[in-house]
Amino acid sequence: MARFTVAHAGCDDDVVKKLNIVANLFRGRGKFLNIEFWQGTGVDLVVANRQDAFGCRVADIARRKNLPVLWVCDDGDIDVDLALRESVIKSGKPAMEFFQQFERLLSEKQSVSPDSSIGGIIHDLARENERCYVYTATNGAFMNKETGFFRAVSHRDLLAIAEALVLDKSIRITRKSRTEEKLAEVSTSIENLIFGGLVNSDFQHFNRSQGLSLSAWPDIKSRRYGGEIAALSAMLINSTLSVDQLEAAAQPKVVNAFLYACYVAGLLNETQTEISAQSKTTDNAKKLRPDKMLTMLKNWLGM
Repeated sequence: MARFTVAHAGCDDDVVKKLNIVANLFRGRGKFLNIEFWQGTGVDLVVANRQDAFGCRVADIARRKNLPVLWVCDDGDIDVDLALRESVIKSGKPAMEFFQQFERLLSEKQSVSPDSSIGGIIHDLARENERCYVYTATNGAFMNKETGFFRAVSHRDLLAIAEALVLDKSIRITRKSRTEEKLAEVSTSIENLIFGGLVNSDFQHFNRSQGLSLSAWPDIKSRRYGGEIAALSAMLINSTLSVDQLEAAAQPKVVNAFLYACYVAGLLNETQTEISAQSKTTDNAKKLRPDKMLTMLKNWLGM
């Protein structure tokens, strides 16, 4: 039987009774929920009363520990930025609605463990389809997959976020209003920020056995690696290739950063069919010459 610990903070007796009813409902599904007062350790989900000072402090601690939080309030409309794996519910709602919120938050908690081949925050950003705010203790930037851009108040914010992504720590994702996003006047493409942050770092290898291709030409600007970026873009726009084939045309660190950047930006396609060893050998033997790369680029640009 799966076991979970749910801690409550600042909640009244009626809410605690509902939590115990929820625990009984989970037992019927083969899951054991231990409902207890917040003690600070060994917790899978936190239920906090927004109108209670202690509840707010506990929720803040839970956020820093990246724990799911269910905010309970009297009117259902609380003035708080909801981070990922957070939800709001009116205290007067029936126990079944508490149960549904628990089920969703706990399932999200189980599903967000970092991919073994991808840094945790990079993986989270790649899966993020809505507008979100990515921030550290001192800097922040908006990421919008619809527009394909990171937006921030200053270039320093964008640089700080790029550096934090590489460190893969001390960074969080939350939601903010469109009004606040409009105040951020400095922008860069998602793939440009990710590439710039990763290209000179010792980041995890992009390990994929499937064939890779691009759905659109990435907007990555680099004086030092511009030629390699253009070559990789042209190759992946026209065909489906493996990581090994790409590394035959550009430095491994450039290929790695390029693939992660396109992956987060949603430009990278992965086929389910693995590329055969024979195809890899044949294509590697034919390494693209500079003049052929130039021809491919001219064709793409309509020259």
